[in-house]
Amino acid sequence: MEKMSNSKPRVTMNDVAERADVSPATVSFVFSGNGRVSEETARRVLQAADELQYRPPRHRRQASVERNYQIPAGRGSHNPDPTIDLDEEIDLVRLEYDARRQEGYSVDQFEEIVQALIEGDPTLQDVQILYRRLETSTLRPDYPYNEPNDWDAIIKSIQPLNESRIFFTRDGLFEKIYGGWLGRCAGCVLGRAVEDLEEVENTYETVEAYLRLGNAYPLTDYVPEIISYPGAFSHSPRPTNTLRGHIHGTPRDDDLDFTLLNLIALETYGADLSSHQIAQTWLLRIPYNLVYTAEHTAYRNLVNHYGPPDSALFRNPFREYIGAQIRADMFGYTAPGQPQTAALRAYQDGRMSHTKNGIYGEMMVAAMIAAAFDAPDVETIIQTGLSVIPPQSRMAEAVRAVMQAVQVQHLDWYDGIVMVNQYCADYHWVHVLPNIMIVVHALLQSQGDFEKAITIAVMSGKDTDCNGATVGSILGVFNGATALPGKWIAPLNDRLESAVAHEGDNAISELARRTLKLTVDFMGV
Repeated sequence: MEKMSNSKPRVTMNDVAERADVSPATVSFVFSGNGRVSEETARRVLQAADELQYRPPRHRRQASVERNYQIPAGRGSHNPDPTIDLDEEIDLVRLEYDARRQEGYSVDQFEEIVQALIEGDPTLQDVQILYRRLETSTLRPDYPYNEPNDWDAIIKSIQPLNESRIFFTRDGLFEKIYGGWLGRCAGCVLGRAVEDLEEVENTYETVEAYLRLGNAYPLTDYVPEIISYPGAFSHSPRPTNTLRGHIHGTPRDDDLDFTLLNLIALETYGADLSSHQIAQTWLLRIPYNLVYTAEHTAYRNLVNHYGPPDSALFRNPFREYIGAQIRADMFGYTAPGQPQTAALRAYQDGRMSHTKNGIYGEMMVAAMIAAAFDAPDVETIIQTGLSVIPPQSRMAEAVRAVMQAVQVQHLDWYDGIVMVNQYCADYHWVHVLPNIMIVVHALLQSQGDFEKAITIAVMSGKDTDCNGATVGSILGVFNGATALPGKWIAPLNDRLESAVAHEGDNAISELARRTLKLTVDFMGV
């Protein structure tokens, strides 16, 4: 990972817009090929980009691989199995190469082979052989990080915490838990409205350009409906039920499905639930085609009898993506003041679909939520989360970099967003590292202000609904339900739609009561 101090400032879409004397949205239209832009304007934009050496974000979201596993006929005449999509298999090789390189494996010798595979007309056997070769690569001897997967090794790398029971009345606990549920729902709805705006990386520049079209930047409320919907900003489908004036309850989202799913798992199996019991809950309660990236891969592996942790390891280049981090909340809600206990339960969940930093993201968020019940400030919440993950991991280093930028360099919220993007330029926008950095950055900049935190998290780009939901959950617990601003909570109508079997429509308050019952039972009070 390239450190900020060793890299040139990144040229942004805003820089190009200023040089070409156009709006950032116009720059976006030129590079996306959508929208109506005159030839003269396009020429000016391209000339400005060339002069500034601007390059559009390099990562593209591959819908068929990363959000929906499809099984169309394969390309070319060399594919013996028409049920396997050869293009998809090639994408998986490319992603596996990126993942191995980022994790410190010796894969440089494969770079040209991977590129030739992408550009050529390989057979399915060629693709599968290269994937197996990547899987057998070894860790570089000079790799500076220590990133174990095993719980015992993780515990040995951190300082044990002396957890003490905190004393709340039942009403006090409910206030915090209900605040977490409401905050998660509000942040998720806000972020969903600007998730995946284009067929390129979801950057803070893209979000800014879109919001400015509706005079909604910086955000102070839910995203408004922009009637002259520009072609460059394409949702599929367009999330109208997350736009201001159209929100009548919390619409279904995978970020919220998993919070409910883990509630069910804890209700069914108790506080000491195992990875296998969580896996069983998935198979019984959540549709295969409504989980994505690592979760989709793990689900497929479970069906094919690869149990945890093999379900996270077999053909899973998404193993360090954000998916486990969005599943953390229930383990924090049910362990108030017990961050290491929350982290252990999160570990049991995360290891089913993720490895290394993918697991650490879930552990850290669960611990931060557990700490938020009685922490005096957001710095304490973050430090508690940091304390449960390996200190020599890339995640710990990235979190410390954000803290340095905000607390020592005193970067404002916008410069902080730029810093995060520069620091994690090598990572896919759904990878856990840039997204945990956004969560920490939003918390620090907000100093506990709910509205400021969720809006900064969403305006930062990347996985906006995930980050808005996580920040909203942490500060929902920190502030409590009654302290959350009405303009964010009232449109939710205390309702949550879900794809979880037998849980299609729930009162959020009732979900909080179910969570409270578990929390009281687990605490033995």
